[in-house]
Amino acid sequence: MITGHFTTALVPYAKHKDYPLFYLLLITQIQDLLIPVDLIIQNLTIFDLKSLQMTYSHDIIPTLIMSILAGIITYLIYKKKDLALWCFGLVIFHEVCDLFSGFSHNLFGTHTHSFGFDLYRENTLLAGLIELTLAVACFLFFVWKRKKEELPITNNKLIILTIVIFLPIVSMIIMPFFGKTLL
Repeated sequence: MITGHFTTALVPYAKHKDYPLFYLLLITQIQDLLIPVDLIIQNLTIFDLKSLQMTYSHDIIPTLIMSILAGIITYLIYKKKDLALWCFGLVIFHEVCDLFSGFSHNLFGTHTHSFGFDLYRENTLLAGLIELTLAVACFLFFVWKRKKEELPITNNKLIILTIVIFLPIVSMIIMPFFGKTLL
């Protein structure tokens, strides 16, 4: 997923206005922020998605470790058990989303079992539609929850949020119609 992961941060933020949004956004991207580790270990000089193996950033076992660490670190920083559980869940959900609409990932390393549909390589259009569905659901929940609690979002913020979230997804969806793919 591209921006779909970011939208998942809107769910706990909508439910708990005191949660730090930037921190939640960071947690949703923790695996993607670790992709450079995989690049360095594989000695890749360019970001080549066709040959990149995301062993340390996205494989199942490292993700479980990251999710536990995210929960523990969050609890140590904020002293909120519910926020720590949300952060644990956001890391796990990142992996689940990737398995459905992004790349396939191994248990731990290329010699282990692979999981996921690998739609970024196999069907970019379907990957984009899945991501769009998740993003719309999270975005609408966020807007609905804010409106329900009489904390409406200003039109300018709504426009900016819409562009930031949906422009990359829409671009990914229309690319195949112009003979382009994500890879």
